[in-house]
Amino acid sequence: MPSEVVNASSKENSDLFQVLKGGVGSNYGIVTRFDMQALAVTDLWGGIAKYDKATGPKHVEAHIDWVNNLEVYPQGSTFLS
Repeated sequence: MPSEVVNASSKENSDLFQVLKGGVGSNYGIVTRFDMQALAVTDLWGGIAKYDKATGPKHVEAHIDWVNNLEVYPQGSTFLS
């Protein structure tokens, strides 16, 4: 079966696009390029903080409180692991 190079986006070959993003199915494909849209940002800061695992419940509680009150700081984002 011959191969062919195709573009996959939300508008072109959208079914393939969904699968390559991790959608349903286990089809095999080789991705050779990703095109991504970048967002302009002005203020950006970050870092890594490490805490004792005993403080985990307090961190989860604070994160839930922040998520439940996003209207207070809608520009914010977080990654908790």
